[in-house]
Amino acid sequence: MQPKSFDLQQRRPWEPRTLSATPIAEEFVDIAYQEQLQHRRKRNEQEGKRTRTNTTERRTVGALVLDVLAHQLTEEDPGGLSIRLDTNWLRGNHPRPIAVNTGVRDRLTDLSATGWLLVNKGNNHGKGQLTTISAGPRLTCIAQEKGLSIGDIQRDLAHTNEVFLSRRSVVGDKVERVRVQFQATKETEVLRAQVQKLNHLFASTEIAQLGSDNLPIDLSRRVVHRSFMDGRFDRGGRLGGSAFWLNLRKDRRRQDLILREEAIAEVDLVAALPAIAYGLEGRTMWDDPYSPPSLDHVPRGPLKTAFVTFLWAQFNRRHGRFPSEVSLELPKELTYAQVYDAQCRHNQLIAHYLGAESPRGSELMWHESEIIIDATLRCYDQGFPALPIHDALVVPVSCAKAATKALSDAFISRLKVSPMITHQSFGREAQHA
Repeated sequence: MQPKSFDLQQRRPWEPRTLSATPIAEEFVDIAYQEQLQHRRKRNEQEGKRTRTNTTERRTVGALVLDVLAHQLTEEDPGGLSIRLDTNWLRGNHPRPIAVNTGVRDRLTDLSATGWLLVNKGNNHGKGQLTTISAGPRLTCIAQEKGLSIGDIQRDLAHTNEVFLSRRSVVGDKVERVRVQFQATKETEVLRAQVQKLNHLFASTEIAQLGSDNLPIDLSRRVVHRSFMDGRFDRGGRLGGSAFWLNLRKDRRRQDLILREEAIAEVDLVAALPAIAYGLEGRTMWDDPYSPPSLDHVPRGPLKTAFVTFLWAQFNRRHGRFPSEVSLELPKELTYAQVYDAQCRHNQLIAHYLGAESPRGSELMWHESEIIIDATLRCYDQGFPALPIHDALVVPVSCAKAATKALSDAFISRLKVSPMITHQSFGREAQHA
């Protein structure tokens, strides 16, 4: 994982493939569409402009209001959805859902003015805050009036083969992640076909929720994409997107999720990025890489984040510092340089990966993404489903042993050494309630 200081604000992204599944939801979208259109006409009249509509406008409105509603219906603390509004994303030559277009900005303006959405604008890049959207009073009122539920909302699973490429750009004192347009090649077409295959497998997976008394899980969100970094297709590459299991709170996933009429197990690579670094050096990682013996009085959590920070940032002995969430958990007398030196001594074989002049985090993440995708496909090839979460697989509890072997085999196939893997099972095998 990237350290938190490098991440965009962690919110579930808007799913522009959201559609109405019932006539009631269609009526809901019609009301939103007409009210935002009426507001835009008044706004344009005041500015002496003509109001033009197009075939994608209603699709965009529907995807916005229905996905926000789905989020409100399925989250205890719904907060907001993140949404990108930069032209590069809204208009670029990359494949994108119909609802994504430069008109999204106008749709947000008018849906906000009419009370359908609450819009908190951000700068959409780097360390800044993403724009977020959440339910406005009008949306909540009409949804309640019509009695809408999560069953009235569905997702379009066609053309789900998105591959993104970005690079980091320094603008003033800010580091921004800028999306890079790229020409189709044999390599990119293979990557798109792989993502398409995964999404078809996820779409056909038998997934349910245990019990009817709990808050519903939005099981129709099953689309992933791959996001590559540093302007290269061998950097980054993790599966991301709005697929529900990527954003579902851990306790809800473990208590409520059912795969193939069974409770779930989670199969994890132990210390995935350090293990991969050791593997690239031809060695198996046997000890906990995050916790040097000399720092045995320090909690593992902040030491882990410190280690990951060193993978993603160049070490600076004089001016280097940790993210604030790490510093607050470390003893005050323990310095940035002392933690770095202790972790380098503890991990001598891979010390050159830590604080490198050209940081190695995105390289290690690419290997991790390749291993997890390979393991996921091995599980499906063996006849059971697997939902990938960064460095782990969620599988039916009866398949935990087979999934452990699939993950181990994928790791060995790539790095020629064995990984450390743990698995946990949650609850008894459960039938549909």
